[in-house]
Amino acid sequence: MKLKDGFILHSSGDDHLMVATGEAAKTFSGLVRSNESAQFILNLLQNEISREEILDSMEKEFDAPRNTLAEDLDEIIDQLKVADFLVQ
Repeated sequence: MKLKDGFILHSSGDDHLMVATGEAAKTFSGLVRSNESAQFILNLLQNEISREEILDSMEKEFDAPRNTLAEDLDEIIDQLKVADFLVQ
């Protein structure tokens, strides 16, 4: 899976944002604020990557049980699917 083209990610301190540009801005006009773990996932989704690869990366980055990370990841992926931000 991968984020659709046209989304720009930006982090500054504790602020993590995603903005649609180009074709993506035709279907989504707004700003997405995220937390550190969601931004980590969004950064990984800029390239084609599997759920398991994301989960492996999260496990290296965050000090949390794998099942907790998996629940968080699945929630974020579900939200991205509903918003139609992913190439499947």
